[in-house]
Amino acid sequence: MAVLTEESAAEKSNFKNSRGNGYGLRLRQRHFSGSVLTATTTTRKTDQDTATTATEKTTLNQVHSGPKTGSTSLRAAYSRFQGEYDSGHRLLLATAQWQIIGPDNLPTVVDWYYAELERKNWETWAMARVLKELAATRGRDGRKLMKAIILDRRFDTLNWKAVEQAARIVNSYSAKAAIPEEELSAAYSPNGFDFHYGAKDEAMKQYPRETKLLLDQLARWRSILRSRMRKV
Repeated sequence: MAVLTEESAAEKSNFKNSRGNGYGLRLRQRHFSGSVLTATTTTRKTDQDTATTATEKTTLNQVHSGPKTGSTSLRAAYSRFQGEYDSGHRLLLATAQWQIIGPDNLPTVVDWYYAELERKNWETWAMARVLKELAATRGRDGRKLMKAIILDRRFDTLNWKAVEQAARIVNSYSAKAAIPEEELSAAYSPNGFDFHYGAKDEAMKQYPRETKLLLDQLARWRSILRSRMRKV
């Protein structure tokens, strides 16, 4: 997948010194949209052949021409990335909806994010990383985003490390942590660093006691986070 390009020292300085005039935000958005453009015009291999995923190119002008046109361009790109191994592209486009278009498309951002839970070949680490990127977007209300994600019913099936990341984000909103860092760091699964929530039945067969303890802990975390975000 396309990755976010590194900003030069001059660009970082411009962003830091923008003092709320919007230039810094626009600079970073254009930098990010370059990656989106790359994602929407990437050539990828299928089982049969190599195919160009985009018959139309999403241009920077289209993405930045306004919420309606920009959103339409991103939706068109998203529809072209429905392959088995296109999770990275879809998550990049979900992030673009939030970072470039903004809160008007919050329901779409949440839907595209959670849609990856239903895919067979999604990567658990990516869900946590993308959540962190979304919440940290400059010029966007991260609390509004996290509230929508946490109060969504699909939060019950979000993987362990993404829930852990959500807890750390929520902890940053208050002097009193919703869930202590010590508790987050101590969570353990014998299956490894993380596991797909859909594979919990297999995990229960292999390590019933440890897996139940983790699932119970995750259920408790979700309850605490929902209670905290309902007050936001």
